[in-house]
Amino acid sequence: MRGLPAKLILVGVDGAIPDLIIRLVEEGKLPNMAKLMKEGVYGELLAPYPTVTPNNWTSLVTGAWAGTTGITDYHVHHPGEPLDVIYSGFNTKECVAEYLWDAAERVGKKVILMKYSASWPPTIKKGIQVNGCGPNWTDEVHEICGENLFTTERGYPLATLIEFKPLDERGTLVAKLTFTPRSRRIGRERLLNLPVKSLLDQVGVKPALLYAILPQSKGVYEELVISRSPSPTDSLAKLHVGEWSNWVKLEFTTDEGVIEGLVRFKLLELSKDAKSFRLYATHVMPLRGWTYPESIGPELVERFGGFVERPGWDGRTRGWIDDETFLELVDYQNEWMARASKYLMEKYGWDLFFLQTHGPDYAHHLYINGADPLTNPDKESRRYFMHMLERVYESVDRLIGELMEVADEKTLFVVVSDHGATPHVASVNVWRILEEAGLLSLKRDEAGRWTIDWSRTKAVPQRNCYIYVNLKGRDPHGIVEPEEYDKIRDQVIDVLLDYRDPKTGKRPFYMVLKKEDARILGLYGDRIGDIVYVLRPGFGHAHGQQLPTAKFGDFGSMASFIVISGPGIRKGAKIKPTRWLIDVAPTVAYLLGIPVPKDSDGSIMYEILEDPDAMLNEVHRLKEEVERWKNAYEKMSELIHIA
Repeated sequence: MRGLPAKLILVGVDGAIPDLIIRLVEEGKLPNMAKLMKEGVYGELLAPYPTVTPNNWTSLVTGAWAGTTGITDYHVHHPGEPLDVIYSGFNTKECVAEYLWDAAERVGKKVILMKYSASWPPTIKKGIQVNGCGPNWTDEVHEICGENLFTTERGYPLATLIEFKPLDERGTLVAKLTFTPRSRRIGRERLLNLPVKSLLDQVGVKPALLYAILPQSKGVYEELVISRSPSPTDSLAKLHVGEWSNWVKLEFTTDEGVIEGLVRFKLLELSKDAKSFRLYATHVMPLRGWTYPESIGPELVERFGGFVERPGWDGRTRGWIDDETFLELVDYQNEWMARASKYLMEKYGWDLFFLQTHGPDYAHHLYINGADPLTNPDKESRRYFMHMLERVYESVDRLIGELMEVADEKTLFVVVSDHGATPHVASVNVWRILEEAGLLSLKRDEAGRWTIDWSRTKAVPQRNCYIYVNLKGRDPHGIVEPEEYDKIRDQVIDVLLDYRDPKTGKRPFYMVLKKEDARILGLYGDRIGDIVYVLRPGFGHAHGQQLPTAKFGDFGSMASFIVISGPGIRKGAKIKPTRWLIDVAPTVAYLLGIPVPKDSDGSIMYEILEDPDAMLNEVHRLKEEVERWKNAYEKMSELIHIA
């Protein structure tokens, strides 16, 4: 036995697939992961259902089922509110279970959280936290405005069209670059049932403004100047195609006063005649407000540059940027987090450190269908998409290597994913299925948008895996009488189980349960639907609606990956076939000698220990030592006649 650990480094790798990691390790592409696996134990964990980001990262650090934490899906529904009202599952105020870092703080431990998903607002009181929101713009409450593409070309969804106009007689052209903030009020409340127009409500907000200037040289345009005014003399950056700018400070006047933010540009396209122009801008994060304490944010920005929470996800899915630009942003984020983490740990001290990187999950959504033979028969393009996946995993491996330099012989090092991913052959439109069965009715509102006709709707889908009965007396628009409740549930179950996908001819619904039976999935309480459904592997999305045991394709798996290395941990061993993500927190707490989170449902993984009885033996040793001191004291007292 190498003793017990005194510190923890936990690296969360969103969506990391066990079989893919093992394959890349065997190919020599993940040397740092290989070292951890050789020096520790590794294998699969089963994630709570549904297999999505916020509830799984929350279950990991609380050791509790989704039914216990209250984070029962990507979003949360509050009982008694309209059935189409949901809130972000990344918000810690929605969680009713204690976090591992709060349990550690109770006994005086120093905690650092580096972008650990679903940890904002901070619950720690004395530690340090960097961000901690979700991977999409709907969940990043600090973001001033999202990614942008300024272009002269139509056809790029949600891009900003600009027009260059003559600036001087030398042929110089100029165009405005306008940055319109999201509503800060809506950002805080994060009410997700509102239409997009309401989310972008700009009452009392003045956009930030820069200028794109194209000087003409020998009759052509080859360089971009970004300036604060229509004059090249106020230059902030000069770019040629393919180049990135440094970070540029923007000033926004909002309904909360003036806030400063940072943005970075990449010139993607500039034709010789300036007719074709594309300039990518990262999302704009403020200088302050995204860390705890607040002073940490400006300190990190000054040393390491701007913080990127979402590395090019919107830009890539909208077709604004290419794969290389996306990978550059993923690398930037991982390298930034590595440097910033090491700096914080060295300067401020730490006992427990948590970090989450989201790159693999983004990559799976982008590339896994192209990388798998089941969903892409073309061998050449499969090789390309697999290479994209490999590069993201390699970036994460470099991040892990940087953090391994901080670990000493008393550090417990954990790398773990919240779920895996699989390719998929077909999506499933539950709304349409219920509508065709006469259980759901839609209508056009005054603006011409489709909305629910509550007066004719008996059952409605919600979130990833739930269906609610529109129950009178419980739901604001309820029409189903309580005595009809079970009848409607049985009808919904029959409709789903009988449904066949028209593309494949298969039944996509793998399991359909009444809410009282969903306890077997760790789902219970008043934040789950009346019916819980699970899709067959290969249906739905890359993850979320499939069981944690699901496997599909060449390497696709919904299981979580874990490797644990450090003092007291066996070397080169495999995790038991059936261990859960909720077992991590109690195991870590046991090894560190800190309290298990109060609401933990998980178990200690004794089988990973060199000596499963180490803690018990230590207690016995200490009891014997106390007894020896007691006997010595009594004999010395008799000798010197102390009453």
